[in-house]
Amino acid sequence: MKAQDTTFIDGAVTIVEFQGEVYLTVTRPQKIGKLVTVEEVRKEIVERKIININDKMVEEAVNAAIGEAIKISGDADESDLAKLKQKRDKDGFGGLTQEEDGLYLTVYPAVGMGRRLEHKEVESYLNKHGFTNVDRDLIKKTIYGAKGKAVKIVGKSIEEDTKQAIEIAVSEDGEYAQITLNSLTEYGMPIDVSHILDKLQIHGVIHGVSIDKIKELLDKKILGRPKVVTESEKAIEYLFEIPPKEKLRIIQDGNIDYYHHDPSLPLVKKGQTLAVKNFEKVTRNVRGEEIKVEKGTNLKSIQGKNTTISGDGKFLKAAIMGCAYLEEGKAHVERESMVIKGNVEASLGKIQFGGNVFVTGSVLSGSTIDVLGDIEIKGDVKGAKVISGEGDVTISGNVFAGEGAMEPASWDHVDTNPELSCSVEAHGNIFVGEDVINSAVSAGQNLTVGGGIIGGVAAGNSITSTSVGSRDHIVTRLIIRNSKAHEIHWELQESEKNIRIQEEVLQSTSKELNTGNGKDLLCNKMSIYLAIKKELDNLKARKRELREMVIPKVRGWKIEVSDTLYPGVVISINDMEKTIHKESVKVTFWEGPRGGIYTRHGKGSGKQIDNG
Repeated sequence: MKAQDTTFIDGAVTIVEFQGEVYLTVTRPQKIGKLVTVEEVRKEIVERKIININDKMVEEAVNAAIGEAIKISGDADESDLAKLKQKRDKDGFGGLTQEEDGLYLTVYPAVGMGRRLEHKEVESYLNKHGFTNVDRDLIKKTIYGAKGKAVKIVGKSIEEDTKQAIEIAVSEDGEYAQITLNSLTEYGMPIDVSHILDKLQIHGVIHGVSIDKIKELLDKKILGRPKVVTESEKAIEYLFEIPPKEKLRIIQDGNIDYYHHDPSLPLVKKGQTLAVKNFEKVTRNVRGEEIKVEKGTNLKSIQGKNTTISGDGKFLKAAIMGCAYLEEGKAHVERESMVIKGNVEASLGKIQFGGNVFVTGSVLSGSTIDVLGDIEIKGDVKGAKVISGEGDVTISGNVFAGEGAMEPASWDHVDTNPELSCSVEAHGNIFVGEDVINSAVSAGQNLTVGGGIIGGVAAGNSITSTSVGSRDHIVTRLIIRNSKAHEIHWELQESEKNIRIQEEVLQSTSKELNTGNGKDLLCNKMSIYLAIKKELDNLKARKRELREMVIPKVRGWKIEVSDTLYPGVVISINDMEKTIHKESVKVTFWEGPRGGIYTRHGKGSGKQIDNG
């Protein structure tokens, strides 16, 4: 029997799982042979779906190649670390690795009494395995230098390849992995998604990789800039990148200052989800390792201004439209703001804005403020319209109609004379510091008036005032209705206005159809006529829907008058109504246990009012 040729033996790797632990044995080549690489070991770990691997120990075991089993799972074993660091006599040897771009030679020096690797041994191995197109001078230099560094011995040297086409960096704790593309090709072949995924697997990245982010790198040809393509699972995840809040910048425009957030802050819509709670107990990092979720991790811990949490506790949403930002670990939403110095007059036109408005003076006859956010007015509102689509309204002074508007108004009655009528509407709360006189004031939630109310007001939850009505018995209405009724009212008004406009346009178009002009012109006008008629029909259908809508009743409502309630006041609650015939002091109305209207005078006990 012919003796086995043991002159050249390749390095070898063995991975064994035993009693919940993983052990790695790596041997070095005998004299010269194929070298075991860290990438090869990691790839086998990934393919076998082995988790909880100590990546640092894998690297140490492969580089030392002592031929003994080393534990590579969990925490490092002290005895194994001692073995890897122990200095022993050993012969120098050479390792060869075949890459797509060529052959690499690594020569390791002898240790202690060990023997150096000889040039003829390397030449013999290369000839035996058919490697002929090699750089002989570079091989000699590498052998005699014996620096333990891989050198390309086919074609140009490794020193000339300063950058890899794909660079992958994985954080030590497995929190994230990032890719830097230095080229769109590697070894002359185009780089694609599958190519990058293979590279990530070799680095142990197996969990949560974003294909979309990899595609973005390739599609947009982003070169030389690192991009995170996967992060460890988050118990709470922000659904978009929110930068830290920065200072506001100010642009001055006459008497108006517009306060804007940094333009890098994302604009979010009301109801948009800002964050989601994904996991309760454990998450995984990019290597697939389990991480325990800290106790007390919930959406309340990150809830900031103008945000709400869904009923199931899984979603953090924006309560308003505005700019989202992070501050001290909490997510906030804030609107842009406008400051108007002095009075708002009709000459300014209709002021429309998507944020908050602060007026240092009064809002005067013929002017309109129609914004999405909060409104604060330091003076009065006189014969003007003030509307907040989503926020609150605060008025330090009075709200009253212009001179000559003597007929009382209510939220469902707006004076037809725009110069004299006065209305204030808010989706949220309204606070008036002094009196409300002959004006339509409508709060979706709570209405608080520091002075008296004469005319008519409405609210969705509560009305609080010092006095209501007058000694002249001017009809005054206090209305509590579901805020949906307010929305329907304003939409109905808008629908009726649009219907009138469309009817006028339709009538004008109809007359033009009878002019007897050319056929083409007639066809064109007929198509316009039909389009207007269709839009008009849709408006009328919507109007019927609005009138037929069933409005849910308000529950838990309350009306408080801290001073005098005069005769002639009408209390209207849902579908119940009562006229006050006798002057009273310190009166409270509230919903009784059976849904009726209950009243209390002063500090006395409650008594149900006749609902007739």
